[in-house]
Amino acid sequence: MPQKLNFIQPLRLASPWKKSLFLVLLCCFLMFACRSMSKNTVMADSAKLLKSVSNIRELNSLVNQADLSSIDAIVKAIYQTISFPKGEEPNWDRFRALFSPNALLIRITQDGVNKMDIEGFILFFTERIRKGLIRSFREAEIS
Repeated sequence: MPQKLNFIQPLRLASPWKKSLFLVLLCCFLMFACRSMSKNTVMADSAKLLKSVSNIRELNSLVNQADLSSIDAIVKAIYQTISFPKGEEPNWDRFRALFSPNALLIRITQDGVNKMDIEGFILFFTERIRKGLIRSFREAEIS
């Protein structure tokens, strides 16, 4: 017959009421911990949602509706925003406005695949400009 596992035995709680009290306190602690974790998660998710809604409204005010009139117009607008002459920088506000706040940009290189959110891409690109690795940039459709 298999031996029963007794997790309370190592605590050496001699009387049954001490064991019961220990179990009650342990359950209360676990319930409180789980409740506060889920409450914090819900509150953090709600704050993120409210922030993204306000960001969407702000970004929508920056969007030129002609940029969104067709797929070709969106692609053209993205190429225009990312392109810049020497001594300038891309139009990051317009760039942000063309994407969903949760969009991912994928960069494929010989070293591998990098996934970045919009802000991560802007930071990556801006750092390369500031370091002098990119002085000007022009993106265009090839066909």
